Amino acid sequence: SQEEMKKLLRATARTAGGGRGAQVPKEHVERFLKEHVKREHDCFNIPFIILYFLAFDIVLLNHENVPENSQVQRMITNVMEGSGYAGYDPYEVSGHKFMDDVGDTGELYQYLNEAIIPAFINPLDDTPRVDKDRVHRYSQLIGGLQIMQTRRKRKNCGDTYPLLGPFNELQRNPFLDKIFCFPPDSRDTECFGEGGKRNPPIPGYCPDVQEAEAKSPSKRRLFDLAGAWGNDVPPSVTPFLTFDAGEPIYSLVLDSWQGQAKALSELNRLWAEADPWVDDQTAWVGIKFLVLNPDVGVFSSVQADFFFSASGAIIPDTNVLTFIAEPYQDGTLFYWDVVWLLLYVELLLGCIKDLVWTLKKRAQRMAQYKGSIWTYVDWMSVLCGGLCCLLWYLYLEKLENFKIAAMDVAIKRPILADDNKEPAPSVLKVYDEAVTL
Repeated sequence: SQEEMKKLLRATARTAGGGRGAQVPKEHVERFLKEHVKREHDCFNIPFIILYFLAFDIVLLNHENVPENSQVQRMITNVMEGSGYAGYDPYEVSGHKFMDDVGDTGELYQYLNEAIIPAFINPLDDTPRVDKDRVHRYSQLIGGLQIMQTRRKRKNCGDTYPLLGPFNELQRNPFLDKIFCFPPDSRDTECFGEGGKRNPPIPGYCPDVQEAEAKSPSKRRLFDLAGAWGNDVPPSVTPFLTFDAGEPIYSLVLDSWQGQAKALSELNRLWAEADPWVDDQTAWVGIKFLVLNPDVGVFSSVQADFFFSASGAIIPDTNVLTFIAEPYQDGTLFYWDVVWLLLYVELLLGCIKDLVWTLKKRAQRMAQYKGSIWTYVDWMSVLCGGLCCLLWYLYLEKLENFKIAAMDVAIKRPILADDNKEPAPSVLKVYDEAVTL
């Protein structure tokens, strides 16, 4: 009580000389009491700190929506890696080969022809118009399948590896002078094949940069292969991942609105023996597409990669990135975000208050402030929380732009007439610009 505190001060503190027993300066007692009150205040903050991290975990887990995301991801991965194709004639055994069995360009063609295109592009004849883009019962394909490749330069082996023997009297390797090599670290940037000689060139036979610049310099279908996995690069792929960001990509889109027959016909043209799209210069082939599952509200960005290693092997890999289409579709998540944000503000104000309290008497308090591990824990929590707020804002902004672009593709999607006559060129141009962007 207040009276007991006065007795304590009269017994222990003296402002003037005299008195019996040991005496404690009044300033020391005041400092001791203030520090004691501060420690009690810190103890009262422990429940708020626990609630802060608990609210963060709830917000994180609910926004990620792990059950739905993982189910959609597993389903698409199983389709990409588990869909079978027949193999070479005359050994036609249905479904006895899968994605991991792709060992040459012929098997890659069969994988696309028998497993992927029939799984994601519907036939027009016996599919209702409202289900043209429906894949695997509950998902919607947005746009189509984008087939991409990067290419190596074609060089004379003798010029490329001049120190590789044996040598003749001209100090040249006669074996290497007669063949061409394709250095793994080189990248071709030129049009190729008969399709690249036409005016205009056939899509896929010239780098996308050239095709885009011919239409509009602001629209480029570029792809950063090095960032496809982010930091989670599969160890099996690391030795073959030598592509740089923004390098020339040769790609074309098999549009879903044109139907399965048109997509298969386009694939046959690409693999024609007279003008093969995949040849010895091919370094990587990718199949990329986007699907939306409205029932669980999940977008899936899917990419199948086939790395053509210098050893002659083809290394396949699948990357499925799923993310929530509408983070605040469940209104309760907004309230949890507000709760966490209020706790974050309380933590921030507490850190600022402690810092101000320390700076008032820096000489006496700074050593204790800097020596406490909780000082660093609190400030790291504040910095990480602020970074989370910034990244979440940027993510919502990018997600909104992404949804607008996806909606633009869906709205501008052409529709074949009943006589299968293609839409007007102006309609196709608008749709191609939407898909490219």
